[in-house]
Amino acid sequence: SHIARWVDNPDKRGDIANGLCLCVFHDKAFENGYFSLDDDYQIILNESEEARMSQVYNAYIKPYEKQPIKGADIKPDKDALSEHRFRCKIDE
Repeated sequence: SHIARWVDNPDKRGDIANGLCLCVFHDKAFENGYFSLDDDYQIILNESEEARMSQVYNAYIKPYEKQPIKGADIKPDKDALSEHRFRCKIDE
């Protein structure tokens, strides 16, 4: 999953720190702004009414709130994460 969308931030194209390895389901949820990551790489949730009303959100995303992601050698770009949170209106 791209963190900062290529269309929004051409400078991040090809930057492997602008990516997350997610399953198809969580990739779509990330792209749709159901969740993001804070600067400590913990899962933070979109608290919008639309998200909270979703059965998928409540069953498959909410249980992971505040959980750290499993990291790799290359950490996700914090500026890209900030951009994603802003675009998705997710507060830390």
